[in-house]
Amino acid sequence: MNTSLEELEGLMSGRNSLPVIREHIRQRRGEEQAAILRHQQALTRLDLVERDMGRIEECLDRCSVRPFPAAYVMGHCASLQEGLREWFRLSSAVPGLDMTYFYNVLMYTGKNLVNQGTDLLLYKRLEHELGDVFDGSGYLQTAESDCIYLVVQSDVTLPDLETVQKMVQWGKSRGLEMEGRVYSNNMTSFFPRRRLPTAWSCICL
Repeated sequence: MNTSLEELEGLMSGRNSLPVIREHIRQRRGEEQAAILRHQQALTRLDLVERDMGRIEECLDRCSVRPFPAAYVMGHCASLQEGLREWFRLSSAVPGLDMTYFYNVLMYTGKNLVNQGTDLLLYKRLEHELGDVFDGSGYLQTAESDCIYLVVQSDVTLPDLETVQKMVQWGKSRGLEMEGRVYSNNMTSFFPRRRLPTAWSCICL
């Protein structure tokens, strides 16, 4: 890519007509814009990884109140495996949708946890990184809401009842009322594979 002055000079000084020159310039401009978008998406991915690493450092084994981000619900799947297949489909169709996050969804009833599948969430501020090919108007959207947030190292991908009950008790001791919906996001990139880092969020009212 990288149209040089020499290339432009050669194009202008040749026998090409103005419409041909204009079409060539527009084509190269589109190529440069696409390259810029790819680089911007790469920078955003790095920012997301750094943010997740910061959350791990701040919240490992410590409950805190954090905002659950507003997001587009790109899909709701019956299982994590189905969600993975849908993620591949989305990221193949629109470059940049690989930045979609997996959230396992459970309901806490007070006595047990009920698995409600997997949501694919694209944080709202990220749609600007996808260019004109993404239209979020057709997707359900979540509103930002405070939640009890906890990061743990676990051998399993879903939270256990005891840990969620501890989160609930932590919230009640601070006068918080919980809705009972639990989101679990696995951060497998930053720990040894034998123990999966998992962020658990219990949404508050």
